[in-house]
Amino acid sequence: MDVRAGDGREERRKAREHQPAQLRWIAQARGLAAALDALPNALLLVDPGPPLRIWHANAAARRLLAPGGLLALAGDRLVGTAPAATARLHAALQGALHPPAGVHQECRVLLDPASAPVALRVETLDFRGSADLPVQRLALVELPPAASADRVLPGLCRDYGLTRSEAETALRLYATGSVARISAQAQRSVHTIRTQLKA
Repeated sequence: MDVRAGDGREERRKAREHQPAQLRWIAQARGLAAALDALPNALLLVDPGPPLRIWHANAAARRLLAPGGLLALAGDRLVGTAPAATARLHAALQGALHPPAGVHQECRVLLDPASAPVALRVETLDFRGSADLPVQRLALVELPPAASADRVLPGLCRDYGLTRSEAETALRLYATGSVARISAQAQRSVHTIRTQLKA
């Protein structure tokens, strides 16, 4: 993330670089960031706060979170399409961070009343055993393609000859993994959903 003038981050970074334990942590963090950037999944490392801050967004997440989608990055914050959506997003992520480390949680957030809820996979990472790390807990958040449906749908329609409704159904299947859930969310019959998925 960008270092903003006057917030003290640059000074803290310089102070850390003169401590061997901090240098080891910085090298590990850079290695982790490079490994995450190589993955195709859109992943975020989130400091649950408060306030909730993005520590790292991998390359796939940065592409997904470009302006115009249901989710975006604003500095080191993850925001929704509207202030109410952002508040729901942050509340859902906070609620998903209570299980023990290593347990996957899924939280669903309604970011846009015209779209299906966005399903985020969340796993708490616990670093309390590492005294040289500046954080004790982070969340690993996986974003589904539906987080940027407005940008993805035209490409699906164009590349695969799908209608917008068929493309939305395909994204919803990825996000939910359930034809029954898609049917309930879209208020269409299971038969209609299956026909769209076949297309």
